Amino acid sequence: MFDRKRIALGVILGTIGSAVSGGALADPEIREEIIVKGTKIPMKVTELTHSVTVVDEIEIRNQAFTDVTEVLRKQAGIEFKQVGGVGQYNYLKMRGLPSADVLVVIDGVKINKPSDGATGNLLSQLDPQAIDSIEILRGPQATLYGANASAGVIVVNTKSGAKPVADLGLELGSQEWRKVSASLRGSTDLGAGTWLYSLNVSDTDSDNVHRHEFFEDRTIQVKTSYETDNLRLGLSVFDVDNSFGFAELNESTDFLTSRGQHWAYQTPDRDQYNDTEQSVYNIYAEHQIGERLSHRLSLSRTENAYGIHDADNGLLGIQIAAVDGIVPGARKGDQLYIYDLRYPGIYLEPLDLDDPANAAFPVAAYYEDKSDQVEYSLIYRGDWFDLLGGAEYIDQSASQWGSYGSADNDDSHMSYYANGNLHLFDKRLVVSLGLRTDDYDSWGTETTGNIGLAWHVTENTTLYGNAGTSFKPATMSQLFNPTYGDSSLSPESGETFEAGIRHNGMDDRLFVEATYWLTQIDDVIFYDYSVPNPRAFNGFGQYNNGEEAETSGVELKFAYDLTETLQLDGNYTYTDSHKKPVEGDWGRSVQIARNKGNLGLNYRLENLTLGVNAYYSGPRLRWNRDVETKEYVRVDLSGRYAYSANLSFSLRVENLFDEDIIEELGYKEPGLYGVAGVSYSFF
Repeated sequence: MFDRKRIALGVILGTIGSAVSGGALADPEIREEIIVKGTKIPMKVTELTHSVTVVDEIEIRNQAFTDVTEVLRKQAGIEFKQVGGVGQYNYLKMRGLPSADVLVVIDGVKINKPSDGATGNLLSQLDPQAIDSIEILRGPQATLYGANASAGVIVVNTKSGAKPVADLGLELGSQEWRKVSASLRGSTDLGAGTWLYSLNVSDTDSDNVHRHEFFEDRTIQVKTSYETDNLRLGLSVFDVDNSFGFAELNESTDFLTSRGQHWAYQTPDRDQYNDTEQSVYNIYAEHQIGERLSHRLSLSRTENAYGIHDADNGLLGIQIAAVDGIVPGARKGDQLYIYDLRYPGIYLEPLDLDDPANAAFPVAAYYEDKSDQVEYSLIYRGDWFDLLGGAEYIDQSASQWGSYGSADNDDSHMSYYANGNLHLFDKRLVVSLGLRTDDYDSWGTETTGNIGLAWHVTENTTLYGNAGTSFKPATMSQLFNPTYGDSSLSPESGETFEAGIRHNGMDDRLFVEATYWLTQIDDVIFYDYSVPNPRAFNGFGQYNNGEEAETSGVELKFAYDLTETLQLDGNYTYTDSHKKPVEGDWGRSVQIARNKGNLGLNYRLENLTLGVNAYYSGPRLRWNRDVETKEYVRVDLSGRYAYSANLSFSLRVENLFDEDIIEELGYKEPGLYGVAGVSYSFF
């Protein structure tokens, strides 16, 4: 007898891929004409030599996404370790590589932090309603973007002015989710050109899985431009200010042989929270010099301020664990009581708080990353070739102060790049070539290159392949940390090969894409406990080069129009990711599922859209590389109904069957979760 999970799993594993433009119904001709901007030379999807997915504003709206994490989770090759509910700790994985190997770009500005190379928890804290489109460029994109792009690039384009929009929105949902939003967009003729403008603001307040957990977010997005026939001047501002309170995880750190040996508990604390403010500013000018030649200049700045707070006061918490043990309890007067986990509320013994060994450790730590970016590019569009040349200067800094010490470091680098596309044999063959040099003040120069082919075998079938190099420099923390840093670290270097096929069939009702990739990373940076280090408290340990990583796999995705109003879409990703220590054998990478997939059914008829999606994640090794989480299938529902030209309603239900989901051992997940919304449009 099969339970519902086994049935859903069997269906997903027998299916392939996600729609090119996501799960929303799309006209075949529109699919064919999707233009990808993140390639810097705007290109059709069918011309690209690597795999790409574009998720547009319509899909985000129709599926009522409240979290960018969930938008991306539906796409091939991407997975997350989400600990808790919306806005909590969030770890991106792409093609078996960690988040610092995935570059995130917002309105043309690279936002990965120089301190750690990643974007923190930002993807779970962005407001989807401020986004016009998300482009996922898989595979190494170093010749276009430089560092931190071994797995790919996620390009986020915020909303811009077009036809007039003015609306107000309200959402209510599980865990006291409350969100209000407002949007104003439009354009007007001004002199010899057109002025376009967009303003989107939102405020979110939500509780979470445990008591005292919360998520608060305020987002402001502004974009304005002035356009004539040959000139475009623009300004964009994206500012996210949020905080979240979380329950501390305490768990077994021993190597285990089965999940049954694992024990953990989360301790809510009303005084423990993190806050982040991410700001992205961009001023740009685009000029069409002639019919074929154009150039662009952009001046950008990104700032990330991050704080960790854990005050020394109040209740620390009482939890029931799976095994015998004790945990700090509540402070009463000058005594800290210890509670038996089997008998909450009964203390074992008081502790002398004057003893430093028993003193609580208040935390107030602050981090600030800044990056100023100047980029100039020149594009030539010919009959049979396109050429992009450019130069980029980036000055960045990373500072920290507070409980975990102080540091203040800066670095800069100059980059030169050239990328081109040849359209041969009556444009049936596209050859892409790229070369880039990045010169860093702190450690030196890295040169990367790529070559790709897209061959239109028939009108409906394209074979494509790409080979490229990439790199990830040591972060400022790894280079300059006063205790554990090593300024002689080399960058990690990567090589990737991928090959695939795209096909439109059955009178353009069916789209299928399959991609194979292989990525090898050398000189992986790791924390080496064996290195003598007189700066460390025990005399050993600092960052070092020398590990290796390899990831390979297959991404399959499809979209099939069953009828004019009903579409089936899905994806499946197999990922084989391994790491090799300096002294040791290859071992499977942690927190990466070998198998993941989506299967969706979407219905659209005039003023009504409905969708159901099943997401499958296979087992993953926990951080200690000893035992696996269990596999799971999560079923989500979404819908949007336009009651009138002005009034519409939306609904999103996640984990419909309340599946017991574990993304990382020890953390409690939200379970069945739903959000309902109403929106009123003034015109």
